[in-house]
Amino acid sequence: HSLVITMLIAFIFVSFPLLIFTCPSPPVPLGATFAQISGQNVTYQCEGGLRGVGDRENFCEKGQWQEPTFICASNVAVRKPTLGQDQAFNGGSMLAIDGKYFPEKTSYLCDKLDAKKKVWVVDLMEVVEVVALRISTHIDTKSARGLEIRAGLSPEFPDNPLCWFLPSLVTGQTSLVRCSESVMARYVSISAYNLPSPLYLCEVEVLSPATAQISLAQCGASVEKGVIVFNNMCLFINEEGKEMTFNEGTNFCKDKGMGLLHKQTENIVPVYKFVKKHLQKISKKNRKRMYAWIGITRGVDTKWLWATGSSDNNSSSVSLAEWGAGEPGLVGDCAVMDSGMKWSWNAIGCHISAQVSCQGTPQLCPRPPVPEAARLDEEHLSANDHWWKEGISLVFVCETGYRPSGSGSIQCRSGQWSSSSLKCVNHSCGLLAGSEETLVMYQENRTDWGATAVIRCKEGWVGLDGVKEVEMSC
Repeated sequence: HSLVITMLIAFIFVSFPLLIFTCPSPPVPLGATFAQISGQNVTYQCEGGLRGVGDRENFCEKGQWQEPTFICASNVAVRKPTLGQDQAFNGGSMLAIDGKYFPEKTSYLCDKLDAKKKVWVVDLMEVVEVVALRISTHIDTKSARGLEIRAGLSPEFPDNPLCWFLPSLVTGQTSLVRCSESVMARYVSISAYNLPSPLYLCEVEVLSPATAQISLAQCGASVEKGVIVFNNMCLFINEEGKEMTFNEGTNFCKDKGMGLLHKQTENIVPVYKFVKKHLQKISKKNRKRMYAWIGITRGVDTKWLWATGSSDNNSSSVSLAEWGAGEPGLVGDCAVMDSGMKWSWNAIGCHISAQVSCQGTPQLCPRPPVPEAARLDEEHLSANDHWWKEGISLVFVCETGYRPSGSGSIQCRSGQWSSSSLKCVNHSCGLLAGSEETLVMYQENRTDWGATAVIRCKEGWVGLDGVKEVEMSC
């Protein structure tokens, strides 16, 4: 009986081998890179200032990687208004949303919660998906307990859903706090009602998936004081009130990689309205009539053309115009928003001085997401860039042993990569058909690309021309 069992085991192993699976390169999320711990285990990390949220590790089982739960996220709170002493979102401290964290410097560079100020609130100025917060506190913070984090659509922060409750927070360092579930929010608050000593908030980052929201760094060379992100556009609103001529304003924006304020297409209209509303507040505060340049000029045939000065402008005819009563007249080849005409457009001379606001599409894309078993083509294989320039095209190809399905071409457009349909399918030859006269031996116990198998005649049998075995490759 033992001989029969031994022969049966040998038959099963030879005819139906315990296959060994090899793992391809892992799928990589947008903005991330990975470090190989072993052939079946990697860890992800984000680059270019993006923040990682989720499980950093990924595992390969039976030749397939798990779907990553790790994402890279953008800080959507940087340079956004916080709640001030007048309980309005103007004049609030910028210390916790300036994008800087210097734990070795004085706590005076941090915002503070104490017995008088118990709530910190930021207005993101638009509705975005919030998945987590990164809270950096100063070492002077003695204790941080009972912190309530809320995120939602209401400026009355107690009405918003609870993101997370922190019984305690380790002070003097940065802590990642994930919401119990992602929430669509405009307002994010941190409340502390039982602080025995001040809580110094040096930096509060509100994180939103980089697949949906660009980061400030993607505005490229224009990332300087005053530049913000809204509706995935880069904006600069001249808060200092310095007025310029039309040509001066055009060159001023061009130096920032942007163009003059406009609403050339429907998708840009929300940006135009946002800037308009902001200028209205400035004008009301200063109690002064305001002119603000619009990126249009009168053409030779009296038609008005878009002339924003940005690289993506094609001088097309103006639509979606907001001319005031009796405008445009016969005088003036440039136009402004005029607070004296209820913020409608007024045709004036291009030499007049007016307020300048700039807008532009992002100039950079983060590292592209990489499908499982894929890599960049030979032209870009050695590239190791955190950021890729606007307009660049890349091609992903499948690794040896995998067949492509779909297109691997992507392009950086307005700070985001176009989608790729590429899937790399494992090339397997399957099991060889045996017979009563032959044995099949799988040399490496696998049947995928590059595997070898030996077909051998059983005892008492001989192949054609006296050959007793043949080696085959997949």
